[in-house]
Amino acid sequence: MLSMHLTSLILFFIVITLGIFTSLTLYSLDNNSLLYYGDSISHLIIARKMTDWQDAGLHQLGTVWLPLPHILLAIPSSIDGLFFSGFAGLVLNLPALAITTMILYKILLKHLSKENAFLTSLLYPTNPNILYQSLTAMTETLLLLFFVLSAFYLFRFIESRNNKYIILTSIFIVFTTLCRYEAWFLPFILIPYSYIYSIKDKYKTILFSLLSLSGIIFWLLWNLYYYDDPFEFVNAEFYSASWQAEIRDINDTLFLNPLNIFKIYSLTMLIIYGPLVVSLIKISKDYLYLTILPLFTLISLVIGIGEISFWFNSRFLILIAPLLIFLVSRFSNQKIFYLFVITIIYSLFMTITTYDETFDNKIGIVTYIDAKTGFFHDRAPVVIGEFMHSNYDDGNIMIITGSMQEHKIMINSWIRLERYDEIIESSKWKNSFKEPWLYNKWLIISSRADSDASNVARYWLNNIEIIYKYYNKIYEYDNISIFKLK
Repeated sequence: MLSMHLTSLILFFIVITLGIFTSLTLYSLDNNSLLYYGDSISHLIIARKMTDWQDAGLHQLGTVWLPLPHILLAIPSSIDGLFFSGFAGLVLNLPALAITTMILYKILLKHLSKENAFLTSLLYPTNPNILYQSLTAMTETLLLLFFVLSAFYLFRFIESRNNKYIILTSIFIVFTTLCRYEAWFLPFILIPYSYIYSIKDKYKTILFSLLSLSGIIFWLLWNLYYYDDPFEFVNAEFYSASWQAEIRDINDTLFLNPLNIFKIYSLTMLIIYGPLVVSLIKISKDYLYLTILPLFTLISLVIGIGEISFWFNSRFLILIAPLLIFLVSRFSNQKIFYLFVITIIYSLFMTITTYDETFDNKIGIVTYIDAKTGFFHDRAPVVIGEFMHSNYDDGNIMIITGSMQEHKIMINSWIRLERYDEIIESSKWKNSFKEPWLYNKWLIISSRADSDASNVARYWLNNIEIIYKYYNKIYEYDNISIFKLK
C-alpha cells in the first residue's frame, strides 16, 4: 500500500498534469482562453501595477478587491510572457488547486479508505468548472485553498482540543479574509467554536481565535489610511459590488426575492456538479463550518449586493464544492465508487456539450461559458489591443476608455503598463488630461466609455477638433478610436 504522503504527491502531480494539459489545449484553440474573465485580467493588471506603472507601488492594490491574491500574483505577473498570455494566473492557482486536493484527501482519510478518499478528493479538480477557474487569475481557487486548510486544522482542534490547531485555523482564516469577502463570516463562526470545544483555558482559546479577525482589521485600516474611510471598499463609486449591482437590471430580480435566487442557485449547482449534488441528502450539523461561504453568497444575493443569473457569475457555486466533497464521505464505499464514475462521465459529457454548437451554450461548462460570453460580448478592446501590439513604436499612450475596456486593451497590446497614461474620472487634475499632446504620442478614446471614464471621454469627444489639431486618427474599431501625434 502507498503511504499517505506518497498518495498525496501523486494527487498533486495528477492535478498539475491535468491543468497544464488543459491550459495548453485551451490556449491552442484561442490564445485568449485564459483571459476570458474580465475580472481575471483586472487581477493581473493590479498585480502588475505594483512594479510596472507610472506610479508603481503597493498603493496600487487599491480598494474593493482584497489584496492577498494580487500580492501573490505580483511575481508571475512581472514576467511578460506569463502576464500577457494569462498564464500568470495558472502559476498561482493551479498549485493552489493541487494542494487543496491533497488536503481534502487527508481530511477524507478520517472517514474513508485510502482508495475512496483518493477517488473522492479527485472529484474536486476534475470538475471542469473548477478546473477552468483554476487556470485563470480569478480568486475563488485561492480562497478555497485557505478555507480548506482552515477546516483541516479546525477539525484537528475539535478532535484534540489542542490550542495550536486553533492558532493555525486562525492564521488560515486571516488568509481567506484577505482573498474574498465571503470569508468575512468565518471569524465569527470560529470564536463560538473555540468556546464550545475547548476543555480548559477557554478564554485563552477564545483569544487565539480572535487572531482570525486580524485580516479584516488590516483591511479596514488600509482603507482608512489611503482613502480616509475604513469602508471605502463598500462605498467606492464605480467599483464596489453594491454600486455595480444597483445600476444593473439583474438586481431587480434578486433583491428580497429568495424564491428566484433559490431557483437560479439550485439549477446552476445541478449543472455544475451533476450527480454530486445527491450528497446534500447527508447534510448534518457536523458540517456547519463548510456552509459559511455558500451561505454568505446567498445572503449577499438576497440583500442586493450580489448578482447571479443563468450562467452569469456561476463561479459563485464553486464555493459549495468542499461541502459536497465532504458529504460524499457519508456514503458507503460501493456507493462512493459508483458516484465517482457517474460524476466523471457527467463531467466528460458537459465538456463535450460546451463545444457542440447544437447546445448553443445552454448547458456545458458554465463557468467557461460565462467567461467566454462576456469576453466576446465586446470585442473592440481586444481588437484595439492587438492593433497596438502590431503598430506601437514608442511613446506614451493616453487611454480614455474606462477600466474594463482599458485592461483588455493593455493586456492584448503586450506594451509595458508604464507607457499608459490612464485617464478616469479622478484624473481631471492631470496636466496630461488638459494638454495630452505635450505628454502622449498616442491617444485611445472610447465613445462608449465605462462609467468611471464616461465624463472625461465625453469632454474630449465634445472637443474633438482640438484633438485633430495635434493628432491623426489612424485606426477605429466599433466605439474605440486610436490617434497618433502628427
